[in-house]
Amino acid sequence: MRAAAVDLVRPLARRTVLAATAASVILALAAPLVLYVRTRRIADLLAEQAAERMALLARDVVAEVPDLWFYAAPKFARYLHLEDEAPLVRQVVIVDRAGRRLDLPEGRPSRGAVWWADAPVYHGDAVVARVWVGVDGTRLLAQVLVVAVLCLVLAVVLSTALYVLPVRVVAEAEDHIGTLIDTLERARAELAALNADLEGRVAERSRELADAAAALGESEARLRDIASRAAEATEQERKRVARELHDGAGQVLTGIRLGLQVLGTTLGPDSPARGRLESTEALVDGAIEEVRRIAMALRPAALDRLGLVESLEELARSVASRAGLEIEFDAPALPERLPAAVESAAYRLVQECLTNVVRYADASKARVSVTLRDEQIDISVHDEGKGFDPRAPRTGLGLDGMAERVALLGGRLAIDSAVGRGTRVTATLPIEPPSARPEAADGGKDVP
Repeated sequence: MRAAAVDLVRPLARRTVLAATAASVILALAAPLVLYVRTRRIADLLAEQAAERMALLARDVVAEVPDLWFYAAPKFARYLHLEDEAPLVRQVVIVDRAGRRLDLPEGRPSRGAVWWADAPVYHGDAVVARVWVGVDGTRLLAQVLVVAVLCLVLAVVLSTALYVLPVRVVAEAEDHIGTLIDTLERARAELAALNADLEGRVAERSRELADAAAALGESEARLRDIASRAAEATEQERKRVARELHDGAGQVLTGIRLGLQVLGTTLGPDSPARGRLESTEALVDGAIEEVRRIAMALRPAALDRLGLVESLEELARSVASRAGLEIEFDAPALPERLPAAVESAAYRLVQECLTNVVRYADASKARVSVTLRDEQIDISVHDEGKGFDPRAPRTGLGLDGMAERVALLGGRLAIDSAVGRGTRVTATLPIEPPSARPEAADGGKDVP
């Protein structure tokens, strides 16, 4: 169905018919009026000239017969030569002072339109009569009428053209606009259908993506929970193995060392077995030191004995004393005890960072900061050494190991360094394991 277009024809038609009518009226009247005025002026001029000429002829007749001139009509007619002198003159009337009227018998009868002009007839200085000359206006009016008819026809043609052509052009344009509007409406309807279909597809895809994101979040939460539990279990197993090494193998080796010392008191100074005994004591001492080192690597005993803050202070003092490095340690308002996995990860992170500072940074000063913020601890280790390019390929596993250790607890690790301006390692560790957090219980996604 054709859409309703803007109505252009009717307003244009109303205005155009007025303009066309005005133009046709002006064209139909202007030229005939101008021609009529001009023709009337010419006719008046001819009548005036004929009246003056006939007044001169009448004066001659009056001069010849001053007393009987009024009765000399044939003579007037002979002198005037109306047909030859003025073909447009239709009637001549002479009126004397007494009001008597003389119609020249030779004059043409007054039919149709007659335009009059008069002139005085003098005898001496006295006006004895007036000559009235009637000029035939019928022929002139016929010319005006012909011109008027031609102008009227031309006005009708012009007005028709002025009305029909613009209206037809606008009607065609309006029809074309209507067609375009129909096309646009159909295109709009098709576009609306496509938009609706696209919105449906987008909504369906969004639901699928939301479901996939929810499933992925749940999977990530479960994986983080499993990783956290694995870290907790690993830490507990490390703690148990370290304790067993220290309390079991360590005590056994210590007993062997004491037995060897007792055995040494039974041997004389020059006994051949003393050298073998002393080498055996050295081996036992090495074994005891190795057991202590392994137990320390598995679970620093200071964490169980002192807690995180004092263990880190002791670590900082030990590294500073051993490497000749000035280390500033700051740990305000930390809880006395934290989850074992968090304490171990924080301790290992600071330990690895200080080891890298001693090995690679070529720095004289470092700063360790551990703060509590929103149920999580922020760890920062900053040195003023030579720095490095974090984007350059790395051969060691220290930084990657730190990142994995932090990620297992659902934390974040960032390394800011550049050649010549030192290195800053920052880590954020949540105090609660992911499985204990509300967002983990709801299947939410933790911040990596």
